[in-house]
Amino acid sequence: MGTSVVPGFDPVTLFASESALGTAPTPANVAAYAALALPTQKVDLGPVQAPVVRPKQDRGLGRGMQDGFVSGRYEPVPWNVMMSLMSRSANDADPREVALFKAAGLKKTTNAGVSTVYAPSATPEASGDFVSATLTRLMGRSPGEMEYERLTGCLVDTLRIEGGDKEVTLNWSGVGQQKVVGTALASITLASGVVTTMTVTAAESYALAPGYYICESEIILVSAPTYGGTSVTIARAQLGTTGVAHTAQPLYPYIPSGVSYSGSPISEALTTNVTLDDDSTFRCLSWSIDIKTGLAPLPGETGSAYFQGVKATRYDVAPSFTFLLKGNDVRKFNKARERTSLAFSVSQGTSAGGIITITFPYAELVAPKADDSANDTVTVQASLRVRDNAAGNNAFSITLT
Repeated sequence: MGTSVVPGFDPVTLFASESALGTAPTPANVAAYAALALPTQKVDLGPVQAPVVRPKQDRGLGRGMQDGFVSGRYEPVPWNVMMSLMSRSANDADPREVALFKAAGLKKTTNAGVSTVYAPSATPEASGDFVSATLTRLMGRSPGEMEYERLTGCLVDTLRIEGGDKEVTLNWSGVGQQKVVGTALASITLASGVVTTMTVTAAESYALAPGYYICESEIILVSAPTYGGTSVTIARAQLGTTGVAHTAQPLYPYIPSGVSYSGSPISEALTTNVTLDDDSTFRCLSWSIDIKTGLAPLPGETGSAYFQGVKATRYDVAPSFTFLLKGNDVRKFNKARERTSLAFSVSQGTSAGGIITITFPYAELVAPKADDSANDTVTVQASLRVRDNAAGNNAFSITLT
């Protein structure tokens, strides 16, 4: 097992909301575990966590800079996930990406039979609109070369949505509180189906991480590996399986069976409509929207290895787009000069359950320019300044229909 490379071309990535910051959810059964999976284009769960290490400040024994090191708190772990926005079973159904929308602190409003709307929340932590998430990635094929990594206590600090010239793509970025990694063991023995201590070698202990593992047909929860030790605490017969004895069998991270990805990416073909001010025939070639959620981890606290909470500061949003310049579009340039307040919306998708509309009620056009078109039609790169009004927290809305 240990001499083969880990195939990473078909990872299973799981997204789940947490009951408390940093507490990984416990699925009730195999089906609940499989339902957490989402199709992704790219997943980066950050580096292996390590404490902040500093050289000892004591005078060294010789001419060396230092003769030892000390360590302290763990820094937040950065992560990034890119995926296509998938269509849903109904126009007011929760998106499969619901755990990430919650981790972005966006307030959800369900209009029964009509739509699901996400918008800024005035107090995302206090109101419960923010819910931290656990992200898990499993790579490899079982039984065999496996890699398991899980990042708990995740928040979204930046969301980029783009489309117009492709399917609607979501790019989520943020930080997490704690990360663990694990892999497979070639051989373990458990004398019965109820023993809760597993014996390993000191070297093997570093391969394990808290989370689900499978041996033959039994799913085991590794709860407390002691790195450098030879005893591992486990819980037996998890996710509806049966505890049995195992003799010299491989133990590898559990990839849930029955993973199926419902829905289809929201296509760009003939489905994108952009309205700028009073122009509903605006010819947009592509668009992107960057949302800074204003969420960040609280500073480390005395006696805590990890950040213990999330703060909400001011959010910001920046739409940009490329449009094909028509003669009567030139009048929009003067609206930039006069800083005329205008509304902007972009919609992509065709059928119920597969339409996204992003609206900015209060915006200003940033002064654009028409570049040399190299003997072709003129395209213009433009962007908007976006604000809310006196009501506050209404600078944008994301409507899934």
